[in-house]
Amino acid sequence: MNRWKFFEDRGIPLRTVTYVLLLIGVLATLVSTSFAWFSISKTPQVSDMEIYVNAPAGVQIALSYDAPDEAWGENIAFPDLISTTSPLKPVTWSDAEQCFKGIRYGTDGRQTNRWRTLTDEENANTTGSDQYYVFGTYFMRTGTTCELSLTEARTMSNGEMGAGTYVIGAPQWDELVRRHVNAGQGAEYAVRIGFLVTMIDPFTGEAASESSFLLYEPNADRHIDGAERLLSTPSVDGTEELVPEERHIRQTSSVWTEADPVERDVTVKTLGEFLDDTGLFLLKAEEMARIDMYIWIEGQDSDCYGVPTDSILFANIQFDADYTEQSGLVDIPEA
Repeated sequence: MNRWKFFEDRGIPLRTVTYVLLLIGVLATLVSTSFAWFSISKTPQVSDMEIYVNAPAGVQIALSYDAPDEAWGENIAFPDLISTTSPLKPVTWSDAEQCFKGIRYGTDGRQTNRWRTLTDEENANTTGSDQYYVFGTYFMRTGTTCELSLTEARTMSNGEMGAGTYVIGAPQWDELVRRHVNAGQGAEYAVRIGFLVTMIDPFTGEAASESSFLLYEPNADRHIDGAERLLSTPSVDGTEELVPEERHIRQTSSVWTEADPVERDVTVKTLGEFLDDTGLFLLKAEEMARIDMYIWIEGQDSDCYGVPTDSILFANIQFDADYTEQSGLVDIPEA
């Protein structure tokens, strides 16, 4: 049977049929290669976040390197760290170029498989269509040499409160059904937090070392399709992961459930466990570290696809200090 006879009998030119089939093939390719990114009209966003940054005992944290002594403390609240709560939109981290990339769209709103280089000055902590991600800068100092790491998450008060490091979809009370709903709506599975660490001169603020970018991936084993598995997040640089393994800190999922009986102001949390070494950097006595903390929705993550536009997240970032390898003894110079 002539497969083209159907079109010939209806006076449809074979050239037209061929063009249509080719177009269908191209569209299928575009969908399959960019499934993790929304179209421009359905960009997933995080509309609000509540974040706390906490330093361990013996380590102080401040918003500027030359802050007066009374301004150095052990915690920073998100509104103090980042002045805007503008929505997050999908970006991806390029470790090779040490910057964020946003996907370009054509005039018809479709993705083009081309990338736009983003900058902190133009695309972070701002408002409007140029807002993509947020970041805040803080500084750490210590009087005793220690190894800084992320603190394991743990629950308190029978799970009603959480401590340590974790990211969770915010439980939001729904008065109509008299229960909580997950205001994260899946965004917690695609969110990333990065720490760009630079040792600086405590007197001038100038960089005293090369910067190192460490990636924290919460909820790495759970996905919006309900599956529980670890997935790689490919980089636009051609590597299988966004950063090398030694700078990648993954954590299993943190979730909450209703209390029994249900209470408006109470949920019971089960917090994730780290799958990798949580060490960040060595901070020597009288040294100072500058930490640029970035928060974004990772567009290369498969869970970026399907995230709604009004997600709300809660995050707690807790640092820990290990002094165990520091003897406290001072070397005596040879005679």
